[in-house]
Amino acid sequence: MKRVSLALWLSTITLPLLAATNTEQETIYGFIPASSRMEREWENKLRAVPNPQILRDTMKRLSARPHHVGSP
Repeated sequence: MKRVSLALWLSTITLPLLAATNTEQETIYGFIPASSRMEREWENKLRAVPNPQILRDTMKRLSARPHHVGSP
């Protein structure tokens, strides 16, 4: 159960990061050049964390049976 919860948590954190990817090598606003480089390294590490198979298995499990979420 912890593995599934971790995968869901990571997906909520990393998906916005993936959507806001800045591939330019310029300094990030509000960061000095050395900090910008470190921030980009951390962002790249976090992008590698979500395991697509775990997320796929989780979504299959959550959608296997009807549930009340989204019901009128």
